Parts: sequence; structure tokens; C-alpha cells
Amino acid sequence: MVGGTDSGTCEIVFNELIVLNGEIDFVPQGCPSGKYGFKCEDDCICQNGAACHPFNGACRCTSGWTGPACDIAVKELVLPKVTHVVYGEILNLICYHYNMLIRNAKRGVRWYRNGTYIDSEHDVYPRPMMRIHNSNEGYSSLTITGVVDSDAGVYSCEVTDMTGQTHRTSGQVVFDGCLVNKWGETCEEVCNCQNEAPCIRSEGCVCRAGWNGTTCSQDIQAPTIKGCPGDIVLTPDKKHSNFTVTWKEPIITDNSVQLSVTSNANPGDRFEYGKHTVSYEAIDGGGNTATCQFEVDVKKPGGLPKPVIGGLSGLAFLLCLLCVVGPYLGYKYRHEIQTIIADKLHPYEDDDGRRFDAFISVKGDTPDEVFAYRTLLPTLEKKYGFRLCLHHRDFVIGEAIVENIITSIKDSRRTILILSPAFVESEWCDYEVLMAHKEMIGLKQKLIPLMFEDITGLENIRPSLQSILNTITYISWPGEGDINEKEVDKFWKRLVKAMPRKRKQSPPDGELPAARLDDTLPNSSSTFIERISTHVRNLSKRLKRNNGRYARCRTVSDVSADFDNTALIPNCSGVIV
Repeated sequence: MVGGTDSGTCEIVFNELIVLNGEIDFVPQGCPSGKYGFKCEDDCICQNGAACHPFNGACRCTSGWTGPACDIAVKELVLPKVTHVVYGEILNLICYHYNMLIRNAKRGVRWYRNGTYIDSEHDVYPRPMMRIHNSNEGYSSLTITGVVDSDAGVYSCEVTDMTGQTHRTSGQVVFDGCLVNKWGETCEEVCNCQNEAPCIRSEGCVCRAGWNGTTCSQDIQAPTIKGCPGDIVLTPDKKHSNFTVTWKEPIITDNSVQLSVTSNANPGDRFEYGKHTVSYEAIDGGGNTATCQFEVDVKKPGGLPKPVIGGLSGLAFLLCLLCVVGPYLGYKYRHEIQTIIADKLHPYEDDDGRRFDAFISVKGDTPDEVFAYRTLLPTLEKKYGFRLCLHHRDFVIGEAIVENIITSIKDSRRTILILSPAFVESEWCDYEVLMAHKEMIGLKQKLIPLMFEDITGLENIRPSLQSILNTITYISWPGEGDINEKEVDKFWKRLVKAMPRKRKQSPPDGELPAARLDDTLPNSSSTFIERISTHVRNLSKRLKRNNGRYARCRTVSDVSADFDNTALIPNCSGVIV
């Protein structure tokens, strides 16, 4: 039978007696040599050692032959494509050249390693243990005795026949390291690794987790216990001297097969009244231990007096009522609660040596500035007793604007940013934001973003300001009017809560009183201009006394309050504003 399986009976007879009787399955392996077809009745036409397919008769030609019957000779050069070697063994590469006539076998075959010619004709080899043998029987061999790492690479065989035609083929030699169970530079060390540890040539045995030692035979990992039961408390209804207690035993595993587990009690044991400690202990072959302990507490039967039960019931009712009503009351009076907590728990800050409670960062000549001087300043200083730092009142005249900003921010406990589109476009305001942000990161002060006009939808917000808006809760000005009276009142409560907590909500002795509107709003009072003019006259006198050594670069009679438009003149020794 061809293409399937069959079965039959086998009998072995000795001296006419049957001693063995059994069934044997027959599995056909193909047709006999030289035959093919469904019933193996057709003759193969393959020649020159070609294999014949058992079903369709197709010929698989050997090297150097082609054609349907493998009867056409072709010139062919054959060299193994990949050869794997290990340290110290013999490498033998054979290059077969079929159907090629070579005038001189020694000169007609040339070998290359990594593109470099090996001059075997003059016995010049890259290493002493390499030899090339050119045979007149159609092959050339390259032999290396005692392979080392550097022998890996691409080896090429080149043959020039009598017609002058050159044929070339190449093969890769891959160095696989040492023989099995060997390691070291010269593969002389023996691994003998245990517990599934691999043997690495450069390191020897590389131990897996939980094992140590040269051969990874030392167990350093303690057993693992999962599902250790919790404490068990029983209060039996019936009065017995002991009770049956059960539990789910823990799961104990270890990386070693040598594991011993002991316990002082088992599920289903009987326990008397009182507390009992149940222990499980696991010890592996390396002496590593792990324990699991829990308590079994068998209480004596008993009950509580009725008054106690009634009291507990009433307490439980009150707790349930508090759980229902408490969240509602907490939400309704959340602002008052927050104010009380902040007022009682917030530390006092008026003893840190700083002059100001808050530095006001605002864009000049804008409605923002009018709000700062006409609304924010009187309320915080007159009504609540805070001391604010203002550009036009507290900056040192004649000092660089940058130095004034740095000094004022460091001398203030808070920085209030009055945010608006004009604030976003101001470079001086951006510098103030950077300095205030730096102080905040250093935990030296806090920022209070005050949204005077909404800027959240602007695209030109600088990264420093955007970072503040993303991480700090800001407060929005609701606007004035009868309709917003409650919102305005809530605004001031929230703002005051964010300001420093002081023991005295009034300016200390020796400092300026709360600022008047005429003293702070630019170009609104002759008193303010007179103070500036006096300073300018005194400075001019000092310039004359210096015999004109310093040139007056610029004089501005109309004192401007817009610091954002003040230019720093690099060629001047000073600027008089």
C-alpha cells in the first residue's frame, strides 16, 4: 500500500511452537530507488546522483549539474554559507569547484579572509595554525587548528579556470564561544552550573534569583508564604469547655525542592477559652526560614446589660444622623469653616523681619492700576491693616527698576498679581512674575493671582505665568455694584484669608500709616510731584559740585508713573526721572 498505513500480524515460531504473536503497523516511506508514481510503476530519468521525487518524478540535481534529468554540466563553486565553531576546535572549510579546468591548482584557487588575500602560495598565513590545501580532484580546503575568537569572519574562495573566467563564493564563520560547560578567555574553566543557571563564557555561572555561589548551589531566598490567615475571634452561644476552629491554610512555596513546613495547630483542632497563637514555620534546604502567625481568641459566652445596649443604640442613631446632616452643614458653611481654620491654624508671619505684607504687581496707565489704587489699596491698608508695597510710593528713587523689583519682592510676604491682557503684554510685569515665582519655589513667599480681566483664553501668555495659573488657585474680581455686593464681600474675605496672618492688624509704630489716595495715584497730587522735584534739585546740585564729571543724560519734568515705558540708557551714569 502506498500513501497510507497498513497493519498485519507477526508470528515468531521456534520448533513449530508459536512463542510471540502481535500486530505491527506498516508506514510506507516512498518508492524504491529509480521508481516513482502512485503505484511506483514509473522509471526515474534523473542522472549524476540526482534524487527522484517519489510522486511526480522531478529531479533534484547535485552541485555542478542542471536540466530536467540533471545531465547538463555547469560550472559551480560551493562553500558552506554559515559555519559555527567554538573555541579550540578544528575549522575545516572546503570549497568545491565543479566542471572547472584549472591549469595550476595551487595558483588557480585563492582564499580571502574578511577581504584580505591569504598568500598560501608562499606559505604566508595570518596565523600559524592555518593551512590551505589545493587538490587536483576539484576542491580546496582551508584548515584552522585551535579556533580562537579572531578566526570569525567572512571567508571567500576564488577560482580562475583555464578560460580566464573567475568564480567566487563566500561563507560566514560564526564563533559561538566555548564548548558546553566551559568558560573563560581560553575556555579552560568548568561551569557545572546548578539550578538552571546558564554558563556564560565571560562570567561562568550566572545565578538566577534566589541562588548564589560559584555553581549557583547556595539557596539565599527564604520561602514565600501567601494567604496567612488573620486573627480569628469566636464567641460561642453554648457553654462548652472547647470548640472546633477551622481556617484556610497558607500557601508556602520556595525556589528549592527541599522545604519543610511545621505548625503547632491544624484546621479542625479544638481550642479552649482564651487566646491561642497559631504558628506556621517553613525551612528550606539553605536554612532560610519564613513564619506565619495569627491568634485564635475563644471568648466566654455572655451579654451586655440592657442600659448599655440602649445607650449604644442611641449613640449609633446620633452617629447616623451626623453622617447624614454633617456633610450638608459642612458644605453650607464651608467658607466660614475655612476662614476659622485658616485663622486659628495659620502661623503668624509678622515677625519675619519683612517690611511689607504684599507686593502689588500691576500694569501702569490701565484700569488695572486704577483698581489697585482706588479699591485694593484703601481696603487692604485702611480696613484690614495690611502694609502694601507700591511702585510709586515705595520704590527707591534713583535706584534701578530691576533692583527695586528684586528688593521689594524679597521684602514682601506675598505678591499679588493683578492679571489682565495688558499685564500679559508688559515685559516689566513678566519680570516681576519671574522673580515672584522664584521666591515661591524657594518657599520664601506665596503668590496671589488676582484675575481683574480674564486672560485664560489668551495665546501669548508666557510660560512662567501659565505655570502659575496651572498650579495656583486664583481669585477673580467680580466688579462693583449692588448686584455683585455679596460676591464682592466674598471676594474680600477670600483675599484677606490668603494674606499673611498677623498678631496686630495695624501698621507698627514708626512706619508709614495706611496710604492715602493722593499719595499713591500718579499725577493726582502736587505733594507727590513736589517731593520728586526736591529730589531732582538736590541731585543737580551734587552734579555741579563734581565739576561736570557726570553728564545729565535726560531730565523729565513731567514725572511719569509708567515704569514699563522707562528706558535704561546704557551711555549714562544715571537717569533722573
